[in-house]
Formats: sequence, C-alpha cells, structure tokens
Amino acid sequence: LKNTHQNGNSQKTLKKLFVSPFYQKKGYYHLYSKKIDRKILISVKYIIDNITVFSASMDLEEIKFKNSNILKGLITFSLFPGKIWINIHLQALFLWLKKIAFYKVPKSEKIKHSFGNKISSNK
Repeated sequence: LKNTHQNGNSQKTLKKLFVSPFYQKKGYYHLYSKKIDRKILISVKYIIDNITVFSASMDLEEIKFKNSNILKGLITFSLFPGKIWINIHLQALFLWLKKIAFYKVPKSEKIKHSFGNKISSNK
C-alpha cells in the first residue's frame, strides 16, 4: 500500500502467486494500513468466494534510527529478521499437525514474484 495516512488506506488486489500449500491460488487480498502519530496499523485478509479464509495484522511503532534503538531491538529480539520466518513455519506446523489439506504448486506455475495490482480502493 502506498500513502499510509491517518484516515487509513485500503485496497483489494488479486492473488497471483502460489504462496501457501494450505490455500489454492484464487481469491483476493484486502490490504489495510493506517498511521496514527508514531503507530502504524496494518492488516491483510485473504478472501475466497466472499469468505475471509486468512487474516493477519500487526501494530507497529515507528522508532528513530539510531544505534541505541538498534542495539535494544537486537537484545530483545524485536529486530530479529528470522522472527517472522520462524512464526510462519511454526503456524504451518500446527496446520500440518491438524491434517489440513495440502495443495501442490501447479506445474504451470511460472510467476515467481508479483506486484499487487489494485482492483479497488477505499479511503
């Protein structure tokens, strides 16, 4: 999303990539962001046939880029880049243990990256 501002920014974008083995490649994403002072709120909803099948959100705080903040973040692991990767795979393990159906990457899959093309916008 571009232009995150206090009024919030929302858009829908088609799902183009096969990202997760737990979902087919159809539907769309509803993206939302809002900035309030130094707080940034973001959310992603994955919608198939008008049903939200996945939802994730984060409440972030903007911090000044200086050595003491970087050191503090590294000590508390809040700036650990692998944190998100670990959490994604941990949640995938939980879904696998629940015996959720898997979808294989289609052999015709050629798209390796994507830029979201806006299909609608609400401000």
